[in-house]
Amino acid sequence: MMTVFLLSSLIMACRKSNGPALYDLGVVLQGEFVEDKVQVYIDGQTLFNGKAKTDLSVGIAGSIGTTNTEGNHTIKVIVNNNLKALESFEQHSNLYITVDYNRSENKISFGYSAIQKFYN
Repeated sequence: MMTVFLLSSLIMACRKSNGPALYDLGVVLQGEFVEDKVQVYIDGQTLFNGKAKTDLSVGIAGSIGTTNTEGNHTIKVIVNNNLKALESFEQHSNLYITVDYNRSENKISFGYSAIQKFYN
């Protein structure tokens, strides 16, 4: 009986290790958000859909944490239903993405870091 349990445990462990690796993915909204409607998508899946307002004391409007599989992905950000930015990225470890909104230039830019620099 113990042999059957050990064998089934070993099979289950091997099955889990065959799947794609999962890593932390953090997205930080920063810049000049002023009650702006913001939508953030990872690979077409909604990660955030709401209002964002930058806290001027820290320069951050919000942060979102999730897990993501290893490999190639896309991030898409829409601000106020009219400004859109889409970019591909690769994830092979924990990854933290900054979404910087420059209101005066009407521009969204992305930054990437393996080191968590912001609050979740």
